[in-house]
Amino acid sequence: MKIRSLLFSCVLVAAAASCKDDRTASLDEAAEDVASTRETLSEAQEDLAQTTDRGLEERADIAHASAEMASAEIDFDQRRDLAVHELRFRHAVYETQASVARGILGDPALSEDDRQTATDRLLTFERELGEAEQAIDALATSTAAQWDAANVTVSNAYQQLEGAHEDVFEVLSADRKVLR
Repeated sequence: MKIRSLLFSCVLVAAAASCKDDRTASLDEAAEDVASTRETLSEAQEDLAQTTDRGLEERADIAHASAEMASAEIDFDQRRDLAVHELRFRHAVYETQASVARGILGDPALSEDDRQTATDRLLTFERELGEAEQAIDALATSTAAQWDAANVTVSNAYQQLEGAHEDVFEVLSADRKVLR
């Protein structure tokens, strides 16, 4: 029956998702699994609505698809929460780096031009920190259907954040005269 073959393909997709080591890839597959299972459930419900006798077998298929859907959503939520936790940890490290940069700005050996340049770059870095935090918050509440877009947003935010981090510390780590 068409429903059984779709359910079997969903099981294969779920098994393939558990074999990947890369968390992002496994989350992508978990999101695809949720979408596939949702589609299977929808088709099963449509099939049931079209039958006049509403057979026990078709009801069982719908119940099975519903259980698979719930399992896939739980798996996705757990993987997403782990990824968000890791991103929040990285964000906290960058926040610490912003504090370090603020401390270095007080170095008397820093020229006034370098201090102004570093201050401007630090403000950019802190703005990127805020944007990365917003992207993480959006990812934390994303559904499987929203995963791809939210993940791209977080990746872009972290690229910007890393660039801003490098820019500020490039100025702050420049050779300076030691004042005595």
